[in-house]
Amino acid sequence: MLKWRLPLLIFSGILLVWGILPYWYARIRGVGVITPMVIGFVGLIAGIFPRLLLRLIDAVRQSGRVTHIVVMVLGVLVAVLILLFLVVSVLMICGALDKVPSGEPVTVVVLGAQINGESPSRMLGDRLKAAIKVLEENPEAVCVVSGGQGPDEIVSEAVAMKKYLVAAGVEPARVFLEDRSINTMENMKFTAEVIAQNNLPEQVVIATQEFHQFRSAAYGRAAGLSPVGAAVCGTPWYLFLCYWVREFAGICRMWLLHY
Repeated sequence: MLKWRLPLLIFSGILLVWGILPYWYARIRGVGVITPMVIGFVGLIAGIFPRLLLRLIDAVRQSGRVTHIVVMVLGVLVAVLILLFLVVSVLMICGALDKVPSGEPVTVVVLGAQINGESPSRMLGDRLKAAIKVLEENPEAVCVVSGGQGPDEIVSEAVAMKKYLVAAGVEPARVFLEDRSINTMENMKFTAEVIAQNNLPEQVVIATQEFHQFRSAAYGRAAGLSPVGAAVCGTPWYLFLCYWVREFAGICRMWLLHY
């Protein structure tokens, strides 16, 4: 156990700091921040006080049958959770690797995110840049910008996104608004309605971060669309772990509760 002390301290310290950074930089809260912080903190305690951990292990070994059963059940649950996290991570990676078809009529769907005034945040700006690239490479493609207006936003995210695209040289007639949605499921559901109302291609390319592609495509298929590619943009490194963990929880919720 003692020979693993230094690697454990390093790994736990990285997790703890990586968990703190999203709150430090962007005041992000939730499972994506709490989970790495808790794991990192527990790992640091185990690394700083290894003999305390050894005594705890010995106490469990010498305890009664009920304690053994509880510990075994907890161990199995943790193992299953880790395995599930790995499986979901592979699915998320595969979702981000879908290539965008060239020369085909597609609808590029840009998923909304935070705006500052009427300007996109960094992550939303990255999604818009990814969409612009697809639109430039596919002259027949059109775009739906999807995002409603939050309580602290002066315009809808869709309006801010269209303004950005037009300023970047995209023809206004190629950009359609979906300004009612407040989450990813509604993004795709209401976008499907816009596509049907305007007779746009049902083959969609989703412009969002790598961690978000798998769940977005799943909601797209549920809404009757045909995701055919991923316009992927990267996540800032200090937010990556937070969003990856949070997306894992979102995918599990989607599978269990269907929303």
